[in-house]
Order: sequence, then C-alpha cells, then structure tokens
Amino acid sequence: MSKVQIVYIGPKERKRDTITGSRQVFPRLKPIEVTEEAAAILLRFENTFVHVDELDGKLKEHEEAEAKKAALEEELKKQAKLEAEQASFLVNIGGEDVDISKLAAAKIHTHIVAAGLDIKGQQSGESADDYRKRVRAELKG
Repeated sequence: MSKVQIVYIGPKERKRDTITGSRQVFPRLKPIEVTEEAAAILLRFENTFVHVDELDGKLKEHEEAEAKKAALEEELKKQAKLEAEQASFLVNIGGEDVDISKLAAAKIHTHIVAAGLDIKGQQSGESADDYRKRVRAELKG
C-alpha cells in the first residue's frame, strides 16, 4: 500500500485518529503519512484534515475568515458603544456628572439654573422625556 501525507488543521494542538482505528496522533499543521485507505476516510472531514498540497490554500482561507470575523466584531463593538452613548442621559452640568433620566423635570431645571446655563425650562405640553432629550441635546450638542 502506498502512503499519503495529510495534515490536521483543527483547533486542538494534536488530534488522535479514532475514526479509522489506527489511534495515530496528528500534531496540528504537521504532515503525517497514512495509508491511502485511512487518508480517504480522514479527508472526508474537510475542516479537520487536508491533503498536504492543499494546506497553504486552507490556511489562507482560515486567515481571511478570521480577519473578517475580527473586523465584524470590532464594528459591532463600535456600534454598541455608539448606541450606548446615544441612549445615555449622563450629562455634565456645572462640572458635575448628572444622570437626568433619573431626575424629575423640576430637579433638572434646578441643576441648570444653579449652573447658570441658558436652557429654557419644561414648556407647556412638553413631556418630561422630551424635556430630558432636549436638555441632553443642548448640553452635548
């Protein structure tokens, strides 16, 4: 029987062959000679074993996939941070950080007057949430 070189490309440091019954150990990314019969069985698992000639292509594919995944994760982190910042009602009034989402409109107005800011109080017909949003926009904007 002739021998074929295959490479284990899975996530572990080494893989023990329990599929063909040979109990052979495959170190990660190192070519190992196996019989053609065993190679045919093991190569069915495309994400775990590859022929030695296909190793470079698979490694490039894996690196590209990891790079895309990392870029996507970074983008999602930026998006989440931006959304959290936009949803936050923590503002700086007179050098003091105040969470205006927890305060009544009158208390917010008290903080604004104490800081000497030129922001109108709650208008008639304006809901407390709209007032908070207006104050946040004027303080951050």
